[in-house]
Amino acid sequence: MFSKTLNFTLGLIGMRLIRVSRHDQNTPPILFASMPKSAGTSISETVSKLSGMPRKNMVLGHGAHQFCPIALERYARTGVVSQAHISATPFTENMIDKYNMKVVVISRDIASSLVSLADHFDDVATRDPRLKMSSIWHQPENYFSLAREEKLNAVVHMNIDFVCRFIDSWRRSRVKTFNVTYEEFLADKSQTIFNIMRHCELETPPLEIIDNLFLSGITSRRMNVGIMDRAKELPDESRTLIEEFKEAYSI
Repeated sequence: MFSKTLNFTLGLIGMRLIRVSRHDQNTPPILFASMPKSAGTSISETVSKLSGMPRKNMVLGHGAHQFCPIALERYARTGVVSQAHISATPFTENMIDKYNMKVVVISRDIASSLVSLADHFDDVATRDPRLKMSSIWHQPENYFSLAREEKLNAVVHMNIDFVCRFIDSWRRSRVKTFNVTYEEFLADKSQTIFNIMRHCELETPPLEIIDNLFLSGITSRRMNVGIMDRAKELPDESRTLIEEFKEAYSI
């Protein structure tokens, strides 16, 4: 208990020390383009806390995967952090150029991402029964009454093309990106955050401060339990479909 309290205190002190020299209004905005369930929220919130840059939503509504021009005008002209499941389209690239954004692309093993996405749907609907409507998640009407295997098949069928297009779009994009994987983040969270902040030309805190921030538990709690290689949890039908899409997109 004492150790956790100490880490919490050190984490807060470290954040305050870093924020003494906050970013200025000319700091370029940072876009975290992330695959679903790839720790995008955890990573972007941690960078926001350490840099003092506010987090802002610059996409069109819940579940949208495209920039909102109004939100861009409102937020992107100052130093903000924004995380979205957004692919690289010509419009996206033009807006990145217009607002001089730094771009961090976060990916994850496809099978593990989709299994965690199914877990996320169940978790959110359990915490808030009002969200137990399949239309919100673009799933079959009876999704929440399906057995686990059927839910996994539904999630894979509905999302595999989007995930593959996300990976392929950033791979082909003309935009300069800094690429991070979920697996790299789990292996060394503090070093990953350090590398991202250095790439984005932010004042970089000592690794010890980032360590204490994670140990304190005041970073995002949305990241799942960190189980890797979840393909074995998928039915054969889903595993086969994923491999077919990966082959089609040369992933």
